Amino acid sequence: MASTASSLERTMEKALREIKSIQRDLRHLSNLINADVRTADRLISVPEACKYLGKKKTAVYAMISRGDLPAKRDANGRIRLSFNQIQHYIQK
Repeated sequence: MASTASSLERTMEKALREIKSIQRDLRHLSNLINADVRTADRLISVPEACKYLGKKKTAVYAMISRGDLPAKRDANGRIRLSFNQIQHYIQK
């Protein structure tokens, strides 16, 4: 009986740690979204877009190919995306 209670306590502690972690992630996302409203538009790289979207490069390139995310090439031929467009996509 004592081992069952101990096991239950460990499970509950683990669940509480997970909840706290999720709360931190939500606060971080909220700060990003709120900060972006006040940020002037700028062009960002595909790796930066991946961080904001939480997606891999192949997924971001596929989104660009489908026309889900507008992108253009800079003078060096690198793909750039509008920071504001990324935020708009996230908020959809």
